[in-house]
Amino acid sequence: MSGRTKIAIYRVLDWLLWIGASVGCVLMFLLMPEEIGAGEWVAGVFLILCVALRIPVTVHEAGHAAVGAACGFKVKSFTLSLVRFSGEGVKFFGYADEFAGMTELVPHSGKGLRVKFVFVSLAGAMFDLVLGLPILLLCTLLPYHAIGLFGGMLSLFLIADGIRTLFPVELPEGQTDGFAALSMAKKTAEAQVELAVWTAQGILFKGTFEEIPSDLLFGTPVVREDLPAFRELLRLRVLYALNEGDGEKAAANMDRLQTLSDYFTPEERMFTERYLPCIKGEVLAYEDEKEELNGIAVLNERLHSKGDEAQ
Repeated sequence: MSGRTKIAIYRVLDWLLWIGASVGCVLMFLLMPEEIGAGEWVAGVFLILCVALRIPVTVHEAGHAAVGAACGFKVKSFTLSLVRFSGEGVKFFGYADEFAGMTELVPHSGKGLRVKFVFVSLAGAMFDLVLGLPILLLCTLLPYHAIGLFGGMLSLFLIADGIRTLFPVELPEGQTDGFAALSMAKKTAEAQVELAVWTAQGILFKGTFEEIPSDLLFGTPVVREDLPAFRELLRLRVLYALNEGDGEKAAANMDRLQTLSDYFTPEERMFTERYLPCIKGEVLAYEDEKEELNGIAVLNERLHSKGDEAQ
């Protein structure tokens, strides 16, 4: 099945799920055992507010964050379209990001990341379903109440969100959770690049570049250069080469990174602006910063921060 066909199927599935959830809410509202009163109208208004405020997406991202923390990851940021929460505070955006939500995680070590990656990738959908299905069941079994009506209607949107994110497809705006987990489980070439980046970041969380095997960064085969993981790999290669004092290797990887400038995030643009003059010898030699680079705080800032905006 071609990529375009999968995307078309996903788009149709997405619409059907949201339409189904909406129709289900209307039926719940109309088939109540009691007359529509103030409590029912309040439940309906609260449901609209919850959907508008992306509560289902919040539950989904909370699943990624909770399981990630349980697996030994640091939650770096938590983004819901127009707002980003991180250690730096709350950042509001003036435009809607292409991602409905995103949780940025940093590994504490480089061990066992493949299995952890699969669990974390599926955690959002599992949270949606584990929360949505029992709520729906309880609302149908327990005596009628307006609060139960609200919970039942909201659970339909949670279930819809969980199902659609499990569908494995790579969209123009990014991969679904199902696609990411399946790629890692199948050990695809793209997943190997992402695993190499996470492993290096896990080592750097408490260590230094000297502890990273050279083959991890330079021996990982790359088949697609349009993925964010490849750009992060190039950045790690630049820093690794500078740490070794190999200016030629650093310059070669920086040049390759610059060919992808059309895809740059604000952080990646800041990275090239900071280190390109250093590589060309227009500022102080990199050795003056080597000791600072090996510090955990600086590594977290340069390698794991997503700048002022979400990726």
